[in-house]
Amino acid sequence: MPQAKLWVKGWIRDVLEKRAVLRKDTCKGRVVLIPKGEVTSDPSAMRPITCLNISLKCLNATIASVLEGYLVRALPTQQNAVRRGTWGVTEARTIDGMLTQVSRRGKELYSSSIDFSKAFDSISHEYIRRMMGYIRVPEIVRKTNSDFLEFCTVQYEVRSGRTASRSRTLDVKRGVPQGDTLSPMIFCLAVAPISFCLDSGMRGYQVRTTTNGSYISKRYSHLFFADDLELYAETEEELSTGIAIVQQCASAVNLSLNPTKCATTHRLGSGADRVPILPVLRDSGYKYLGNPESGYSSDRGTLY
Repeated sequence: MPQAKLWVKGWIRDVLEKRAVLRKDTCKGRVVLIPKGEVTSDPSAMRPITCLNISLKCLNATIASVLEGYLVRALPTQQNAVRRGTWGVTEARTIDGMLTQVSRRGKELYSSSIDFSKAFDSISHEYIRRMMGYIRVPEIVRKTNSDFLEFCTVQYEVRSGRTASRSRTLDVKRGVPQGDTLSPMIFCLAVAPISFCLDSGMRGYQVRTTTNGSYISKRYSHLFFADDLELYAETEEELSTGIAIVQQCASAVNLSLNPTKCATTHRLGSGADRVPILPVLRDSGYKYLGNPESGYSSDRGTLY
């Protein structure tokens, strides 16, 4: 549809150059709630799928292409999401697995899997505006994104067979609106200060590897993949320090930890003993990036 493509390109140019304005109906999203398992009427057991206006998605993709160049310099190396040319999930899983293997060869490893409550829905819009200004994103892009945040509305929808129940239209007062390529970039920028605080406050876990016959030593204090966070330390005291840093920094950006989905393990060299520091899951093993971290023992009340 070449004519539609030309119209959208012209509309994006006009919006960015302020010859056209964003309207509320353009910034309206639809969130379809899909049951995670069995059919249920409980919203907490449903997965939200966000659908946006196609013109708005194209506009946000244009903003994302500009923002990407600034994130290359702004994002910490521990953030494995939204990096072009890298297999972020694969790299994060590989490093996490490598650290576990090292711990099995005789070096203790304390680690913690951190889950944030409603992570994408909690970041304030004013904070997003300030962070984009801090990394010097062009004003025309910041203003357009700010207008989108101001006008963004959403309507929730639950389907049962051929019928659908819809909520009234709600203003989005905070959070990173999802449904396009821009939202994970903004979120990763928002949580970047947590990484910098962890780097300055933790020594991390040291790993030595061999490359071309030479030993390379590197320390890992944490890994991020969007909102999935893993902490690594050589002592329980340092891990507790890292958890405190995360709690303090998260609170500053309006995030809070979800204790029911956080887990902490202590791996001895033999892999025989692991003790909890944070509350652990009560029904199943914790999953990091979709992979089970371990099994769950109801007898000991800890991950193993």
